[in-house]
Amino acid sequence: MASPEPPALELRSLTAGYGARKVLNGLDLHVQPGELVAVVGHNGAGKTTALRVAAGLKTPSEGSTFQSGRDLRGMSASARARGGLGLVPEGVAGLFPTLTVRENLDAVQVYAEAKDPDGWAHVEAEMRALFATVLEDRSGQVAGSMSGGQRQMLAIALALTRRPSVLLLDEPSTGLGPAIVGTIFKVLETLVASTSTAVVLVEQNLADALKVAHRVVVVQSGRAVATFPRDNFPPATELWKYF
Repeated sequence: MASPEPPALELRSLTAGYGARKVLNGLDLHVQPGELVAVVGHNGAGKTTALRVAAGLKTPSEGSTFQSGRDLRGMSASARARGGLGLVPEGVAGLFPTLTVRENLDAVQVYAEAKDPDGWAHVEAEMRALFATVLEDRSGQVAGSMSGGQRQMLAIALALTRRPSVLLLDEPSTGLGPAIVGTIFKVLETLVASTSTAVVLVEQNLADALKVAHRVVVVQSGRAVATFPRDNFPPATELWKYF
């Protein structure tokens, strides 16, 4: 009998904080290949800190992070990124604001071609199909001059060109209009339906998160206190009681 496939990402008993303030208190979280897990909870619950620990930007005082069964302890953020962990932080920080859309794509092309020499044209075509209004119509526009929603879509596109096995998204809908939010969530839905990429989505927009998630994990005071599978999602109004 074949052994079960390990999670694409597993956070095990994580404890972390800032100075004397403890934020994570034994957090457990996992996501399987091709699964989208929405992580919800009130501000300060530890959601962003969990993503930072997973990406190697924050060192926990206790616990471990595993990617496909491999312990990532001691591995730098850049090494984790090269190994397939992609992070799109809140605030569209994952792009080059002084470069055009085309130049942003050129900047990641070197990495993408090195990882998959024959696949860049296919990757670029996929990104253009997913983000047509940004990557086609605005290829000559300086990224920093675009709207927040357009920059958010570009940041996600740049993260995806690196072919991550795990994509971590921190509040991608913050401050964006309904049309842009709908496009972003449609992209995520297409991504998990057509690839084995695992997605961890930290999100306050419960209604849209419930449309695309396979599981919802509620975090309170640095711990996962409830998990709901897709066939047993409570209404968004009921989830708000955890906030």
